[in-house]
Amino acid sequence: MLFTKNEIITGDIVMSRCDVILTTIEKKAFRSHNKMFIIDDIYDVIQRIDSFRKIPYVFVYLDHMQLFKQYILPNLSKKIILVVHNGDTEFNDSEMCNNKGNKKHKYMLKI
Repeated sequence: MLFTKNEIITGDIVMSRCDVILTTIEKKAFRSHNKMFIIDDIYDVIQRIDSFRKIPYVFVYLDHMQLFKQYILPNLSKKIILVVHNGDTEFNDSEMCNNKGNKKHKYMLKI
């Protein structure tokens, strides 16, 4: 479980509780964390996610979802719990969640 019922939840806390945080070079320079990986480094990201023994919580900024859906998600062999946050738009991607090809993945924790 990511949170207890008595915790105050912030974006930073959400990210810190995830196993992998996908970001850009620019955002990593602003807020660095040892769990952050550059989303453009697709091979490294896929290897990192697939290396977990448990089902990992993967944090993706909303503005990176298209890149994640197109290049990373289809190449993962591991189930994930996708955590989406920190965007100006609402995440409502029923195509991604209802796609039978994506059933190997666990969806989703939107905070």
